Amino acid sequence: MPSKVTRHHATGNNATKSTRALPSRKRPIAANETYPTSRKRAKVSGQGVVPAIGLNNATLGNINAIPREVLTVYVFGTGESAGDLGLGPDKKEAERPTIITRLDGRQTTTDGYRVVQLDCGGMHTIALTEDGRIVTWGGNDNGALGRDTNWDGGLRDIDAEEEMDDGDLNPLESTPTCIPDTSFPPGTKFATVAAGDSCSFAVTTTGLVYGWGTFVDAQGKKCFLCSNSQRIEKQDKPMLMPGLRNIKTVACGANHALALDSSGRVWSWGVNESAQVGRRARPQNQFMDSFYPGIIDLSRHGVRYIAAGELHSFAVDNEDRAFAWGANNFGQAGYVRNAGTGNAELPYPMQIRPLSKQGITVLSAASHHSTAVTAEGRFLVWGRLDGGHLGLKLAQEQLDDPKLVRWDEYGKPRILLQPLAVPGIGDAAHVACSTGHAVFVNREGRAFAAGYGFQYQLGNGTNEDSEIATEVKAKVLKDIKLTWCGAGGQFSMVAAPVAGGNISGSNGSAE
Repeated sequence: MPSKVTRHHATGNNATKSTRALPSRKRPIAANETYPTSRKRAKVSGQGVVPAIGLNNATLGNINAIPREVLTVYVFGTGESAGDLGLGPDKKEAERPTIITRLDGRQTTTDGYRVVQLDCGGMHTIALTEDGRIVTWGGNDNGALGRDTNWDGGLRDIDAEEEMDDGDLNPLESTPTCIPDTSFPPGTKFATVAAGDSCSFAVTTTGLVYGWGTFVDAQGKKCFLCSNSQRIEKQDKPMLMPGLRNIKTVACGANHALALDSSGRVWSWGVNESAQVGRRARPQNQFMDSFYPGIIDLSRHGVRYIAAGELHSFAVDNEDRAFAWGANNFGQAGYVRNAGTGNAELPYPMQIRPLSKQGITVLSAASHHSTAVTAEGRFLVWGRLDGGHLGLKLAQEQLDDPKLVRWDEYGKPRILLQPLAVPGIGDAAHVACSTGHAVFVNREGRAFAAGYGFQYQLGNGTNEDSEIATEVKAKVLKDIKLTWCGAGGQFSMVAAPVAGGNISGSNGSAE
């Protein structure tokens, strides 16, 4: 996601503008830091490694079903540098929910896609179609889109403000486009997808995993895969991920990934600077071990659900026990004992009792806070308090409770130690969060948002922040029952099923 963005001081086309740094999922934010420094981003695509075609899907049986419900997708926020919104090269802002024309499931245009699942990365989005193909859009600096986006429009520096509003976006990035079928073996169909900051992964109906893009550590060092025989810095085209078979679903943090197999085992790989990969590496091969899929020592009862934040991860086992590992410096992993103690982390999976036995159906984690949906329909939030992205305001007696809130050295409430239910927004259906904001969808099909709003990512028509979860209203959502939401670095998405637009089959295992 871009680290320097435009903030409007008034609504409308004639608003004056200034710049404000954006909290980024691409690198950790220190405890005493509010926003990261800027970086430069060139709109180019390099030459990728030749796709590893690998196994023939015809020899493998199907273990995953493509989800059934066809969706219409709405987006709001800003995509000034990379076309994050998916609205084409001319549309860089959406102050309120706007239909992504190519993802309007009610239409039958030849250039549109009927999508059934999506996942938002920092600056890009990946979607799955009803016939098992993959659609991507947004920033492709590090190959995150998995397809060629070379464009004769040239290079742009996102830190050069005079260029921010001049000219069109790269149409090959800003327009949802399908990855060519020739990138995969004949007959390949996908059942679920996931996006990180600069990477994407997709699981086939036969349980194989394809991936592309790269992982980037805090020093800017890139690596996608490392083994005894090869080291791939960046993978521009989809490749078959080695060692992963019978996979049911995948989840991406900013720069690490998790995979859940049919036996309930969790695999992990990627950047491991905060123990987010969740397994010990051999001292002599720490780098290689982290960037090659390996099994995490987790529950003997098997895992049913996985989720990943920027620098931490979650799993829920078949006994309904929740586990977390990785960064916990803001209590984002939910482990109270060491929350907020400098560079606190959980080096291996630890049971998180406040999240256990809750029947968690959705977990979404960002850099310093996390969110969940329970079977009883509660929206749970915990982690970093300042910024308003938890969507609730604590009463004074709650702020004074040392078991609930940890204060910093400046006398300010800093960490919500225990998961709390967000009040006043109805029974929970889905939730998503990014570095500076969160989006909630209730069972009535209404969306709410909270946190930083200076890039219109709250969808309320203004660029104001909101400490309290506030309903996302728009004419285009009238009489629409939403079921899903997603959150990128400076944009948000919501989606609703298309009545009568389903295909035959059973529900898949998409997150």
